[in-house]
Amino acid sequence: MKLKRTLISTAILAAMFGLAGCNSDDDNSKSGTPSLDTTLTQYVNPLIGTGADGHTFPGAVVPYGLVQLSPDTEMEGWGSAAGYFDHGKLTEIPVYGFSHTHLSGTGITDLGDILVLPFTKKENA
Repeated sequence: MKLKRTLISTAILAAMFGLAGCNSDDDNSKSGTPSLDTTLTQYVNPLIGTGADGHTFPGAVVPYGLVQLSPDTEMEGWGSAAGYFDHGKLTEIPVYGFSHTHLSGTGITDLGDILVLPFTKKENA
């Protein structure tokens, strides 16, 4: 009997705390605008580490992912270790293709597997 009373009082107490957490006293709930700054992409730079000898690539990869799709802009020399090398420029970077395997920060050449370059015109081929 005592166990049943303890379980019931614990359930009622948990329900009260649960319902109390659903209350929103935030001023932003009335205006409909979120209080969190949604322009956080201004702080993201995917090109960090791609210049000089950073040997990283700007592609997105899931943890332990088998595909690391990213552009290859350098095919020979020390700058080609990760496939993407900007030479300190952000424009007019030649793209040799998009390969599907990259290793970030290794310092050795590890690119070019399954290199694909799509064309839109026959004279570009």
